[in-house]
Amino acid sequence: MKNVKYGKCVRCGRTYEAKPDLTNCECGGILDIVYDYDYIKTVLTKEKLAKRENRSMWRYRELLPGEETTPHTPLRVGWSPLYEEPKLAELLGIRKLWVKDDGQNPTASLKDRASAMAVAKAYEAGAKTIACSSTGNAASSLAGNAAAAGFKTYIFVPERAPKGKVAQLMIFGANVISVKGNYEETFKMSAEAIEKYGWYNRNAAINPYLSEGKKTVALEIALGAALQNIVVDRDTDAKEAIAFLKRRDAGRATFLPMSAIRGDMLREPRLAQEYGFVGIASQLVTYDARYDGIFQNLLGRTVVVEDLDCGVNMARRYQNRFRIVTLDGQVINRGGSMTGGSVMGRRPWAGRQLQPQRRGPVPGQRAVRAAGAADGTKSLPGPGRPPGGGNRPGPAKGPV
Repeated sequence: MKNVKYGKCVRCGRTYEAKPDLTNCECGGILDIVYDYDYIKTVLTKEKLAKRENRSMWRYRELLPGEETTPHTPLRVGWSPLYEEPKLAELLGIRKLWVKDDGQNPTASLKDRASAMAVAKAYEAGAKTIACSSTGNAASSLAGNAAAAGFKTYIFVPERAPKGKVAQLMIFGANVISVKGNYEETFKMSAEAIEKYGWYNRNAAINPYLSEGKKTVALEIALGAALQNIVVDRDTDAKEAIAFLKRRDAGRATFLPMSAIRGDMLREPRLAQEYGFVGIASQLVTYDARYDGIFQNLLGRTVVVEDLDCGVNMARRYQNRFRIVTLDGQVINRGGSMTGGSVMGRRPWAGRQLQPQRRGPVPGQRAVRAAGAADGTKSLPGPGRPPGGGNRPGPAKGPV
C-alpha cells in the first residue's frame, strides 16, 4: 500500500509491515496504522474528492488501508445522514445537537464500517473464511457484509447471547458456535480456532484495520460540519436540492436563495458609542455586491466586540436581543446563552484578515479576522449533500 507506511505498536513503538493479516504486537500492544500523508496529498485533493460519485465509506479510500486494486465491498456502508435534533438539544440544555444515524448501515450499526474493512483485507489476504467472537453488533455486521462478498464466516458467541441476535447471524448464513462460558472464554476459543484453521481474524483490539473503518464516521461528520450554508440562485434550486437530500435520505442543509433572501440589519443607533464595540459583522467583511442580501441575513444581526467582558456588559444593556461575538471567537447568543472556550491555537475567524473601520471609543482595536465564527447559528448539513455546497457564501461548489 503506497498510502500506508507501517503498523506501530502503541505500547512499545515497534513497527510492522502493513500486511493484510496484521494483528497485535509481540508485546501484546495494539497496532496503530501510520499513513504516508506526503504521498496521500499527491493523489487526493479537495477538487478530486468533490467530484467523486461514491457515496459510501470508500469515498475516502486514500485515507484507508487498502490496496488500490482492492474492490469496494458490495454493500453500501457509511455516508449515513446527520440529523438536527432541536428537542433533544433543548432537553440537554445545549444550543444545537446533531445525531449521526449509522443505523442506516446494512446491518444497522457502526460496526458495519469495521466489518467492511475486514472483508476488504480478507480479500487482500486471499482468505476464504472470516471469524470473530462477539455478543452482538460486531457479529451481525460481519455475517452480513461477509455473506454479501461471498465469504464463509464462523462466529463464536457466549451462551447468554440474545436469541434474536443469534437468529440474525444464522439468517445471514454464518456458522454460529455457542460457547458454554463467558465472553473471555468465548474469545479464547475463537482465537485458538482462527490460529488452527487459518481464518481471517475480525476480532476487535486484535485486527488493527477495524478501527480504520470506524474512523470514516468521524470523517463524514467533520467534513459535513465544514459546510454551514449553501448559496443557490433561486428558491426553486433550493427546493430541488432539498428534494434530492430527502430522496437520498442524506441529511439536511440550509439553502440561501439569492433571489429571495433579504438582509435583516440590526439598527441600534447607540451601539457605535458602546465601549468595546468593533462593528456589525456584515460591515466588517468585504464581498461581492451580489451577495449583499446573503451577508446581511447571516451577519447583519451579529455584533463584534473586543472581548467577553465588553460583550457581557453590552448583552445586559440590550437585554440579549442580538448575537455578540468577540475577536477571539467567544459567543453570547441571542437570549443569553454563551458558547466559548479554547480554539486550540487556531484563529477562530476563518478567512482573510480584514481591517474594520474604527467605531466607538476603544483604542487599539485589532483587525477582525472575517466572520467565520459569526454565522455559526446556521444549519450544518450531513455528508450526503448534493452538488451546490461550499464552506462560506459564494458560488455553488460540489460536496466535500
